[in-house]
Amino acid sequence: MHTTILLAKEPDLIREGLAEALTKAHYRVILAANSNEALQLLKQHHIDLILADLQLPSTACLTLLREARGLHPLIGFICLKGYSDEEMVREALRRQADDFLLPPYDRHELYFRVTACLAKQALRRTAQAEKKLPVCAGCRKANPKGASGKGRDAWVDLETLLADQASITLTHGLCPECAHRFPT
Repeated sequence: MHTTILLAKEPDLIREGLAEALTKAHYRVILAANSNEALQLLKQHHIDLILADLQLPSTACLTLLREARGLHPLIGFICLKGYSDEEMVREALRRQADDFLLPPYDRHELYFRVTACLAKQALRRTAQAEKKLPVCAGCRKANPKGASGKGRDAWVDLETLLADQASITLTHGLCPECAHRFPT
């Protein structure tokens, strides 16, 4: 499966050059002429990374960043900056854009920034996955090894796991709702 990059930039020779360079690096590139088109494509396709021109009309790049992160919080986002408006770069970084690329757009710098952003995205996904504790809906046992579920022995009683890993001792009683259902 190829990494898919959405390139949101008005049609011009620079856009075509960026798309060609990314395609030669074996990325799948989807082109959008504006932020509205980019949003539609984002809803229709699996996108790993967005490269968006800060000089799209008005604050469209910043809107695209907000909307993209709303749909896919872990998506990579690199802003392409023109020769003006340093404040837009600062605002994009404040809104958690992963990086920005300055002109002239050097092919090696492009590869470096894209690779770094995708590595950062993979790290965020790993960190998010490690925060999850798989719990069996049937027997309520937990797998402290995470979603990988390596081996059947990894599944342990949830109470035991909490006591061992977090020094938490569970006490038993009835919540108010269950107390009404099971009067003593």
